[in-house]
Amino acid sequence: MEFQYYEFQSLDRPLTAAEMKTIGAWSSRTTPTNRRAVFTYAYGDFGQNMLQATAKYFDAALYQANWGNRQLIFRFLLLLYHKILQSLFVVRLPAAAKIATGYFYKFLHAVRIELIQ
Repeated sequence: MEFQYYEFQSLDRPLTAAEMKTIGAWSSRTTPTNRRAVFTYAYGDFGQNMLQATAKYFDAALYQANWGNRQLIFRFLLLLYHKILQSLFVVRLPAAAKIATGYFYKFLHAVRIELIQ
């Protein structure tokens, strides 16, 4: 049996009522709060782009599937990148890193951290 778990967290600010309504419309399997939304699937898949959902509404996202796939996305201010993350992790940057509106997004795959292209 298949199982997928998606969790999104809003840390910087609470979600507005309109944002919670939009997020709640993504699936009947969730009731978002002003800080969190969780989606679980035994069959099927999350109907949104995880990276775009995090970029627009949240600060962190976690995906986990029972077959071993895991993804962790963080949204950080660019100013924090060099001061904190570079000192904590060895970061392999792809040729063209995605940087939008003063934030960048990172996937954590096991031990390796990469910027999303």
